[in-house]
Amino acid sequence: MTKAKIKVKVPKQVKFASITYSLYLDKNLEKDGDWGHHKGRKQELLVNPIMTDEQRVVTLLHEVIHSSKSVWGTHLTEGDTDRVANCIATLLDALGVELDWSEIPVRELEL
Repeated sequence: MTKAKIKVKVPKQVKFASITYSLYLDKNLEKDGDWGHHKGRKQELLVNPIMTDEQRVVTLLHEVIHSSKSVWGTHLTEGDTDRVANCIATLLDALGVELDWSEIPVRELEL
């Protein structure tokens, strides 16, 4: 039996406490071999668009967890951040949640 999916639009901005982060699908990450990046000073969360939906979800969660360092003062290792992101992604999948990235701006390659 196929489980019905619940589509959830990924917001262009996410707010943690008093900090609002803008979210971008950034093609520049591919040339550097990165999946995602948290830019605290610029208040941006970047995700590589050239990945599967599952990889994008885990990457977004990973970068959100990184943003919690500056907001809530958490001190997770990179490995812990990966494990928590994968755990939450697995839960979202089990609940039938599918993210819709259609409104997230795409940054083209910079020369």
